[in-house]
Amino acid sequence: MNGFETTFILEEVTPVTERKVMIPSNITFKKLHEIISIVFNLNKNNRYSFNINELKLEISDTGSLNRDIIDSRYEKIDKYFQAFDEITYKNDFWEIAIIIIKSKSNRKSLYNK
Repeated sequence: MNGFETTFILEEVTPVTERKVMIPSNITFKKLHEIISIVFNLNKNNRYSFNINELKLEISDTGSLNRDIIDSRYEKIDKYFQAFDEITYKNDFWEIAIIIIKSKSNRKSLYNK
């Protein structure tokens, strides 16, 4: 599977709560929000955003066609995950650091013979 090896770290929680997750490439930020919601058992209907602090850039479900805002329903993660080491996910209650460890490419499985 083409994708990204990541670690999700739930911020400001003791003890530290983290998950190592393989994220497929070519998905939207909205799909990533849905994955995070499943991994941490969060309500996927909460408002959310992804922040890239180096750019002061916010990606969220705008529900509109405003070209000045990046809409998570259409924006793919790949170029951001290749360019940055960390992206922050926020919803109404939680903040999660997404640490991008490395990109993984297709490899032949030992079971595909």
